[in-house]
Amino acid sequence: MKKSVFIYEPLHEKALECLNSKCEITRASAYDQETLIREVRGAEAIIIRALGRVTAEVMDAAGNLKVIARQGVGVDHIDLEAARTRGIRVINSPKGNTLAVAEHFILLALGLARKVRYLDSCLRSGDWSSLDDYAGAELTGRTLGILGLGNIGQLVGRLCSSAFAMPLIYASRNPHEREAAALGAERVSTHDLFRRADVIAICQALTPETKNLVDSRLIELMKPSAYLVNLSRGGVWSETDLAVALQAGRIAGAASDVYQEEPLPADHPLLACDNFFGTPHSGALTGEALYRIDMDVAEHVLDILDGRPARHFLV
Repeated sequence: MKKSVFIYEPLHEKALECLNSKCEITRASAYDQETLIREVRGAEAIIIRALGRVTAEVMDAAGNLKVIARQGVGVDHIDLEAARTRGIRVINSPKGNTLAVAEHFILLALGLARKVRYLDSCLRSGDWSSLDDYAGAELTGRTLGILGLGNIGQLVGRLCSSAFAMPLIYASRNPHEREAAALGAERVSTHDLFRRADVIAICQALTPETKNLVDSRLIELMKPSAYLVNLSRGGVWSETDLAVALQAGRIAGAASDVYQEEPLPADHPLLACDNFFGTPHSGALTGEALYRIDMDVAEHVLDILDGRPARHFLV
């Protein structure tokens, strides 16, 4: 009898082929709790990417849930404590999208520094008369501050150091001494990082301790010429405080791929800021990354459902 797998968002076609050989796959038609609870019934595995949540109620509605797999790194959309108390395994794919997200940082940082949003509007409107008033900035030689030196933070540092000769500083609860030494990165306090950096990469995981970590107090420490880029989760910074700082011209600009509410509401204050540049949680969306992540997740879900030894578990 085939195993039942419930997926929230699409999987790479090769991963679907892998699962289809042994599993019956259904997909969520919407991401509200009522729909998920109704449609998840009977599922032995849930695969989630960025949209929706796996709550205790969803787990209980499944009835025979054995594993929850995250297509990517962050697991803040999964109630880990509820999974733990129910004996449900939770796994992720911590390295499959590292390169894609790190490259996406380069896109966002360059987009800010070179004012791509404004230049694109000039091109489309045909008005090239005031280009000199919006001269961009070069990244080369500017200090990069990395908040959170995990896999993505390390690769962001490596790319920026080699491509743009950017001096590296970082703040992290884990000292990462060996990795920092290999990068030539200096460990500093969070406050010093915000004071000294010209460009800040937020690579910090979202936890109860880091929620709204980057607020008005930290933003006030930044140089007026500095840029702030969020690669982690929208909850790590206060979007309200950031919007106020951007509207006031307190910092040069900010960019993000992640938001507290996704999709981002059309009337969100960040969208009213000319010095904000964003993308719709798409940093990991390359064909190569999706293949790596989805195959990784599919293979480990099958291992668990078939009772074979699998990777280390988050819970």
